[in-house]
Amino acid sequence: MRIERIEKRPRARKVDVYADGAVVLTLAPETAQDAALRVGDDLTPADLARLRFDDDRRHALRTSLRLIALRPRSERELRDALRRKGFGQALVDQALARLRELGYLNDAAFAEYWTEARQSSAPRSRRMLRWELATKGIEAAVAGQAVAAIDDDAAAYDAAVRRARSLDRADEAAFRRKLAGFLERRGFAWGAVRRAVDRCWQEATAQRTRISP
Repeated sequence: MRIERIEKRPRARKVDVYADGAVVLTLAPETAQDAALRVGDDLTPADLARLRFDDDRRHALRTSLRLIALRPRSERELRDALRRKGFGQALVDQALARLRELGYLNDAAFAEYWTEARQSSAPRSRRMLRWELATKGIEAAVAGQAVAAIDDDAAAYDAAVRRARSLDRADEAAFRRKLAGFLERRGFAWGAVRRAVDRCWQEATAQRTRISP
């Protein structure tokens, strides 16, 4: 078949390629430009298949970059997101390979980012962080390296201090029970929980003594 005309769609980043009186291809402008399509060019079925695949590959990469721009993602997260959007295995593999080449996809860097973000906003234990990273497809050795510097006692106290602010009116029994339960849900072992709760209760008691009439 021979290309009769190439028209850009209004309000859309797409071009329609006409042959034999009908649209035979709809491509991103960049795909058509890279292929140097011109009116009068002949297209074989193999050409059509190649152009469609090239356009889908470009779309998969563009989608991947958009997802990563929203927030960093592990390789498994990104792979699953692309599959949910309907991209086939070959397109996903090629998009991820290109992102790795560009340095935009690195599970070790993601594990560091995730650990730092978690400890900054909602501290938790090394054990829970390793579990969270595992659910995102991070290998155990990579996750272990990312969380190795975390001190569970320090992290438990940091988490406890934040939570204790909402327990300023609780009596000792309620204070200890609620704070301990909160820390255990963050994955801390009992020793770290007990030390953090004891310290926070001592500080809360001192604060109440200072402000009491």
